[in-house]
Amino acid sequence: PAFGFSGQITGSGLSDLLLGLPNSFTQGNLTQVQMIQNYIGLYAADKIRLNSRVSLNLGLRWEPYLPVHDTTGRATHFELGSYLAGTHTKVFQNAPPGVTFPGDAGFPQGGTNRHLANFAPRAGLVWDIGGNGRTVVRAGYGVLYDMAPMQFYDRFGFGPPWASAITLNNPAGGFGNPYLGYPGGNPFPQPVPPPADVVFPSAAQWVNFPANVKVPYFQQWNFNVQRQLGASWLVSASYLGNKGTHLWLTTQKDPAVYIPGASTVANTNSRRILYLLNPSAGAAFSSLVQVDDGNDSSYNALLTSVNHRLDKHFSVLANYTWSHCIDDGDV
Repeated sequence: PAFGFSGQITGSGLSDLLLGLPNSFTQGNLTQVQMIQNYIGLYAADKIRLNSRVSLNLGLRWEPYLPVHDTTGRATHFELGSYLAGTHTKVFQNAPPGVTFPGDAGFPQGGTNRHLANFAPRAGLVWDIGGNGRTVVRAGYGVLYDMAPMQFYDRFGFGPPWASAITLNNPAGGFGNPYLGYPGGNPFPQPVPPPADVVFPSAAQWVNFPANVKVPYFQQWNFNVQRQLGASWLVSASYLGNKGTHLWLTTQKDPAVYIPGASTVANTNSRRILYLLNPSAGAAFSSLVQVDDGNDSSYNALLTSVNHRLDKHFSVLANYTWSHCIDDGDV
């Protein structure tokens, strides 16, 4: 188990610890997550020489998104509409409404649908302005799909009915008896693998993927001018840019609602949205974290360089970069 001592009770985290008064308590069942992902990528390219001074490089990459999945079928999916309608899974008889599992009709492998139409074009230009190789312009543009880290997927193994991790705020029994007042008492250990009638604990942690999660991708572009001066000097200036789209972060889909005059850490779970919509079913949730694919990033930079190749017993390389990066968040 994991205990948190924030100082919310005495004003000092150390004092809360010495008094055995945690502000949070989390525990889960022992489980093993075995994630794998299939990957395939195809790429075609061609170089086109328009004349003695201009060349084009064109390419197209196909990189389908095949979701990570657990070899033993650990995955869930939550839909608010099904929760409100009281729709239950056919796999586990004690699961709360709105949640489906592998074995339910239409459940995709890995808890989210694959995306096959991932086509990424690339283009490059080289222009020898004078035809003598002393002044050259280069430019390029490309789309690159990203692969999200498996950290996003292994959270499925923490949820019911596998690890069934639960979180209790300000447990009534403190450090010595955190399950005091918890329905049914300590629910662990639970059977592995879980049977169809496995008990789903209250205040459990859940994770969710949108059914059609969008795949992160980046657009990258650059423009570069190089000029040779004399026999040994080369100066260059480059503009570099990229734009990230559909970057994955996480968001809380079952936050606690602030109720003036009636909000404490201890009643956090009873103030969550799903509990307020349906107290009986909502008691099964303490947190519902969902992947948020609506995030962006941008990067722009100017790179200048002066280079003197080894000649007359010395060489020089000097660079200066100005850059600007903005994003909606980091994993």
